[in-house]
Amino acid sequence: MKTKALVVIFILAVLLLSCAPRNHFVVYSASSDEKSVNLYLVNTDSGENQQLTNVKYANYPAWSPDGKKIVFSSSDGLYSMSRDKGALTKIIDTPKFEIHPNWSPDGGKIAFISQDVENPSLYDLMVVNVDGTGLITLASNLGDIEYFSSFSWSPDGKKIAFSNPVNESREIVTINADGTELTQVTNFSESPFPPPTQPAWSPDGMKIAFVTYELFVVNSDGTELNKLLEKTEGISTFYAPQWSPDGKHIACQNGDNIILINPMSMQTTTISGEYPLGDYSWSPQGDQLAYFIFNGSGNVSYGNLGIEKVDMHSMQKVLLTKDLGFYPWQSLSWQP
Repeated sequence: MKTKALVVIFILAVLLLSCAPRNHFVVYSASSDEKSVNLYLVNTDSGENQQLTNVKYANYPAWSPDGKKIVFSSSDGLYSMSRDKGALTKIIDTPKFEIHPNWSPDGGKIAFISQDVENPSLYDLMVVNVDGTGLITLASNLGDIEYFSSFSWSPDGKKIAFSNPVNESREIVTINADGTELTQVTNFSESPFPPPTQPAWSPDGMKIAFVTYELFVVNSDGTELNKLLEKTEGISTFYAPQWSPDGKHIACQNGDNIILINPMSMQTTTISGEYPLGDYSWSPQGDQLAYFIFNGSGNVSYGNLGIEKVDMHSMQKVLLTKDLGFYPWQSLSWQP
């Protein structure tokens, strides 16, 4: 009898887990009135929208690893907020402009780009504890934001990869989260390719994808460099690579399209459409992708932006929300 009871309990537990709600929310920034930028939440099942902030400027949202909080950039610093309660907590306020915040995998730190207000071409890479203590500058004067537009935490949270000026060029480097041991990963100084940028660490921590207008992948120790996607005549440059959570695919933008490539089989899939911002986000299961798209309403400069999702198996597209206004640096993030 005890064995049968245990079997029944096990089956019920499995059923309950399988029926448990998955995290089907995407947080995004949008300008509804051309005067302010705020954060919104869309349910990826129902399409229901909810405004999260009501401030002059809120952008670059990123979920905490547990999916309970959101960090974002405001005009006076970095803030975090609970998705449920909505209360804002200021993390840090500096004389500079903090953008692109990104949680460490353990949720204890936040790395971000600091832009000099008086000289907007100067950028630093910084990291801070979530309570605002322990601010560290990892790298300074990182140059043109076209090249230094993203960075990537290693899955174990010990290192950060980014594009760093080296000998009048740039290279992908890694640095410990405490600011020690800057290590060069790539060596493109004498190559015909443009400088490498936009690194993305694979979920298993073994590889780093990056672009030089073409898509490359390299072992995290700098060995075994491989080109995955090549720019040819009539083909736009590749940028903004993102690994799927299971590590089976890399998504990158190519003109108005998003290209998916399996780095093992080299098989590619093209998601066709108009994606003006290059910002997209994988679902935590890696079975869906959300991205901005023009939805054809309003005029060219304002009022015609929406968010679409695509199923990786059926490639079926669903428009989640539309008429978001237009802001050149709108961003989104799928809840983990």
